[in-house]
Amino acid sequence: MENGDALYQKFMSSKQAPVRLELALSGFFQPDGYTDKQHRDFGDYLRLRIRPAAEALIQRDALDKLQVLEELGWMDASVIENCMDYAIRNQKTQAFIWLLERKTRKYGFHDRSFDL
Repeated sequence: MENGDALYQKFMSSKQAPVRLELALSGFFQPDGYTDKQHRDFGDYLRLRIRPAAEALIQRDALDKLQVLEELGWMDASVIENCMDYAIRNQKTQAFIWLLERKTRKYGFHDRSFDL
């Protein structure tokens, strides 16, 4: 396995978004072997590409990691809604329920009127 510096250099030099995303996810969630600056760079990349990062984690059923990103404040209501749509399309029921609970608790459903 490549060491942290080699993977970081690959992350920095790659022009392919899927490769960079995978390396950023790996480096961010396994910070051992990386400097604080490298870890920050991974986080900065993920924060700017939160939707694809969240979708990758949903696809892997990595809700614990998705929770970390959400608790960092990187997922606003629109990102959560987009992720809910992604979870439905990809039959990720557990992720959908988790996202629905987060949306309800943090943002509610203010755009709906249930008056009779």
